[in-house]
Parts: sequence; C-alpha cells; structure tokens
Amino acid sequence: MRPITRRGALGAAAAVPLILKSETAFGSQANSAPGLGIIGTGSRGRYVGTIFAKDGRTRLAAICDIQDSSIAAAQKQLPGAAQARVYRDYQELLANPEVDCVLIATPIFLHPDHFEAAVNARKHIYCEKAAAADVAGVKRVLRAGDRADKTKHIQFGFQQRYGPEYLAAEKIIASGQLGELLLMRSHWMVSGQIKPPAQPRPVYASLAEEKLRNWYRWKETSGDFIVEQDCHGVDVLNWYSKSRPLLAVGSGGRKIRPYGDCNDHANITYEYPGGLRGFLHGCQLAQGWTLVNEQFFGT
Repeated sequence: MRPITRRGALGAAAAVPLILKSETAFGSQANSAPGLGIIGTGSRGRYVGTIFAKDGRTRLAAICDIQDSSIAAAQKQLPGAAQARVYRDYQELLANPEVDCVLIATPIFLHPDHFEAAVNARKHIYCEKAAAADVAGVKRVLRAGDRADKTKHIQFGFQQRYGPEYLAAEKIIASGQLGELLLMRSHWMVSGQIKPPAQPRPVYASLAEEKLRNWYRWKETSGDFIVEQDCHGVDVLNWYSKSRPLLAVGSGGRKIRPYGDCNDHANITYEYPGGLRGFLHGCQLAQGWTLVNEQFFGT
C-alpha cells in the first residue's frame, strides 16, 4: 500500500490496524516481530492496541501519553504494556530504534503534528481518522504523505473500507447492477451518545486543558462531529461513486449537547459530478434509536 497522496486522501483506509509481516518491516523473515509504538493511550488507543495484541504479529515496544491516568490504564489493559517503554514526549518514542510502526490515536487536532513527525522518523503509520480538524491541518498531512518514504505503509482508520458487507456492496455498484447512480444517502444517527450530565460541568485549570481532555466537544479540536464521526459516511459516498463533491450546503445545530461548541445534529447535501446528489444525515441525540447505514439509488 502506498503512502497517502492528494488524489487518494480518503482512499487507502483500513478497518483494523496496520499489521506488518516481519519481512515487510525488516526485510528478513528471521528477524523478530515489528515493534509497535502507541502515541495516545486513551480509550481508542487502548482498543486498537488490543487488536494489535490479539493479532500477535507485532510486539508492543513503547507507549506515549501526557496523562498519567491513560498510561496507567494502558499498562493495566494492554498485553505487554507493563514491559513497554513509557514516554511523555512522542518525539522520544519516535526516536526509539525498536519502534518500527506507530499507532496514532491522539485527539484529531494533534494528528498533523504526530503524523508529520512519524513520517520524518520513517515509521510505518496507522493513524486514526480524521486526518485533521481543519483544512490547514489536512493539507499538512497531505504534504507529509507526498514526501513519505515509499517503502513505508500508511493507513487511516476508515473501517468500512475493509468491512465484508461494504466490500460486497461496492462490487455490486461497480458492476453496474444498479445502473447509473442517481442518489446517495448516509445516515449516522446514534442513540444516547449525548446525555444531559448527571454532574456539573467539570472544572479545569484553564479552557486549554478542558479542550485537551474533552476535545470532542469543541470544533477547534475535533472539527465538529461531522468530521470526528460522520467522515465515515462521507468516505463511503466518495468511495462508491468514485468521485468527490463539487459543492455542499447544509445546516445543523445544538439541542442537548451540554457544553462546548460542537453541533449535535446536521443535514448536508452534496453535489457530485454529473448531477449525482449525496445526503448526509447526522444526529447524536436520537435517544432510543440508532441508524447507521448508507443507501444508493440507481436507474
């Protein structure tokens, strides 16, 4: 798999972590398993790190997080974490020669910094979606991908790309069984994701600390929920149509999200080449009801 390029920014994505054969990472079957470094050991980093461990073809060499609680949780939950090197500075982890591949599972707004550094360190990279929280950050990631070592593997976490049902559906559409595509819809409507807080809003030393710890509540740090979560649906629309939107118009708002500045519902209409329309319906307040799917209509 080639590194990410401008043309394929949403292309080569993965459902599971990048699992490397020893000969891929080292050039020799006789060498030991590739060493994995995890940058960001919050809930997502620990979850994906567990998948690496279950696969068994990597060894956990190092973990990095700035929060003691996340390090402690990783050491408790991740196989091998108790013996792995612990870092607070991601640059120090990347400088460790035992780290061959890295999992980047930090808040979205930090992805450009961590991705660029991992490219410069010539590591294999699996980076959680999305690439960045804003356009400037995405451009940084694209530029870094363009200059990356072409012998290194780079993947981003769009899991539908490897889901059996999604792969089967893509083949049906690509075969022309639906005829010409006329309309596409993506629903990402989740039940109970936002609930009125049982406790008062947490008090932090500063707004900067609050945005770091609760980054998914702020547009500056998450890109809003349509970037942090609903990017999966947009990726499927782009993938199946083999195109990108020419323009978009939408609206959204906040009904129950308790604090921060992110929306909790949105509807967006995308215009694709040839008059194809795509619709994204996103909602995080559908209490008691969930709908996550994509629909495609043809001639």
